[in-house]
Amino acid sequence: MSSKQSARACVLVPVYNHAGAIAATCAGARRLGVPLLLVDDGSDLECAGVLDTLAQAEDVTLVRLAKNSGKGAAIKAGLREAQRQGFTHALQIDADSQHDARDFPTFLEGLTADRQELRIAYPHYDRSVPRHRFYARYATHALVWLNTLSFTLRDTMCGVKLYPVAAVNRWWPAMAAAIACSSIRSCRCAGYGPACRS
Repeated sequence: MSSKQSARACVLVPVYNHAGAIAATCAGARRLGVPLLLVDDGSDLECAGVLDTLAQAEDVTLVRLAKNSGKGAAIKAGLREAQRQGFTHALQIDADSQHDARDFPTFLEGLTADRQELRIAYPHYDRSVPRHRFYARYATHALVWLNTLSFTLRDTMCGVKLYPVAAVNRWWPAMAAAIACSSIRSCRCAGYGPACRS
């Protein structure tokens, strides 16, 4: 029998004007059976109303930012709230409902409270992906690979990441909330190698 403490995970969803998709995103995330933490990044009235309705559920916490501050700031606010609530890990997913919820359980497999790795998804493209989009992603990947001096990260822009909450909150306060992939570099620099998951 293992003496390791089980992880306490939540799903973190930064939201900016995804009124038409966020309910489906939440429905998919509920497959994991963990609480949802929605961060309203200054959405318009329509989306704010949808979020208010979703927040009436027992498994949903809504954090509201006063103005649109960007995805990085929304993730930071969500991670602070996750730590305040005692979560050890937060699975961050995009609000647009483009991710297949059947892939989410992989991120929590074998997860214990002491696991400090950043788990990052990577997309599987078929031939329908626009070529300019496919190659433009690689320009960003190249910059991150250069910045981290590693090819470990297969995809640096995917909207599904599992964060070790306390560890990332220790690294991130002094960082600008400019881009979400800052956390990838921070994890690497702090000695926690990311684990890529599909």
